Amino acid sequence: MHNARTSRVQAVRASAALLTALCTGCGGGATAPEPSTPRTAAADSPSEASTEPVETTPASRSECDATCEQAISRATLALDRARALKGADQARAALAEKAGQGFEQAWRVCLLRVPDGTDRSCEGGPDVVAHLLESWEMTQNVAGRVFAQLVALDPRWRSAEAPVNEDAAKRTLAELAAAGEQLAKEDAKAQGAAEALEAAVYAHLASKRPDAANRAAVTYRRLFGSEHADRATLMAVAIAEHYNDARQSQAALGSLPRVAAPGKASAPRLQVLWGGARARALLGQGNLVSARSEAERVVEVWQQVATPREAVGPAAPWPMLGRERVVAAVGAAHHVLAEKHAQDVAKLSPPRYQGPATHEGVNAYLQGPVAKWAQQKQASIAEATRAYATTAQIQPVPPGHWIVAGYTRVGELNADFADQMTSLSLPGPLAQDDAERQAFERALLASASPVVAASRAAFESCVKLSEQYHLTDGEREYCRERLQGLPPATK
Repeated sequence: MHNARTSRVQAVRASAALLTALCTGCGGGATAPEPSTPRTAAADSPSEASTEPVETTPASRSECDATCEQAISRATLALDRARALKGADQARAALAEKAGQGFEQAWRVCLLRVPDGTDRSCEGGPDVVAHLLESWEMTQNVAGRVFAQLVALDPRWRSAEAPVNEDAAKRTLAELAAAGEQLAKEDAKAQGAAEALEAAVYAHLASKRPDAANRAAVTYRRLFGSEHADRATLMAVAIAEHYNDARQSQAALGSLPRVAAPGKASAPRLQVLWGGARARALLGQGNLVSARSEAERVVEVWQQVATPREAVGPAAPWPMLGRERVVAAVGAAHHVLAEKHAQDVAKLSPPRYQGPATHEGVNAYLQGPVAKWAQQKQASIAEATRAYATTAQIQPVPPGHWIVAGYTRVGELNADFADQMTSLSLPGPLAQDDAERQAFERALLASASPVVAASRAAFESCVKLSEQYHLTDGEREYCRERLQGLPPATK
């Protein structure tokens, strides 16, 4: 009897171990080749502390650039002249506005990202943001003052030389938003009224008042939408992305009315931003079909762009939509398209046991339906992995947030596969035999080991790249938690 039981246990163990060979390399590995040097996340959100190097000047230079140096010098001269004038007269305000425009120009042409911006070595380089803020604060220009506050609040340019009191800055933004709305309300034809109301939208967003921003955007479309349609589109998308980041997909869709949608002749960046925001919101609603339609359009538009580095547009502080958010919108589209493959993986459930309660029946079950399912699951995960990997090929630079999100999803897919494999059970009578049950469970755990390893590799890449991209959106912590929940690695 003992020998017969041992042979049955060995037979079941051998059949279950066949899955090990079938699942070697299950999951398809990582989502994309890791960057050779750390990049930063392609998004303007301060929660991601992005410093995406989509620059118009060589990022490899190590000395102060002459163009940057000249821009800082001119702006500094104007600021010094404004400081020399006492009082709040028009002459001082005019000089201060000239200085503010000059420091904005310097901010755009210089590499001033913290901590590795090479033009921070220029004389006055570390002070550009502080002087930008000081210059505009000498004026009554709402748009200029809001822009300066947003730059100063953005972690990409925040340094020890320009400390920011966030609470005070948000109070100032709230006051500026009210002033901008009041100016447009009193006289929509007044000089700077449109710019002031536009600035109010972003001031509200930066102060985490999206509903107020939405109301201001509606007013803007009514007063200035026909003349400034592109700006109205950007505002709507900025509000939608705020809601998307907060996982409020219904509100995101509601802030993207047809009246604000870009036309087919609009600049590619506008079409990409709009479609990316809608794709994210629709995916959040569980409407994958419509989300894929939007995402396919985004990818198609971007593939037709001849010079992506130019098409991304200018830099902008969060929550305005700069070039980094354009790249992120393309990344979101690729991620949405990959989700269809993840959905296909989820549909592949392990087959139910329907044979006799014998070890021969178990062997037939493992070698037949289970082996076929495991092969299909492995192939489907590999396909999903390749789909997520396309995010790393986006030009001009891949969006870090969505690369990390791809690693997370591949980790989840493999972890779920491993759970399904190790959850297979023997039929009733055989399950009562401790020796057979334990042998079966050990064999399944060994069979799932390559899948667990693929999951571990993906989650580890998520943690590593989150740190390299300086992401603080919770993805790193989530991946660490998932790593802790995985079975220990087998030798």
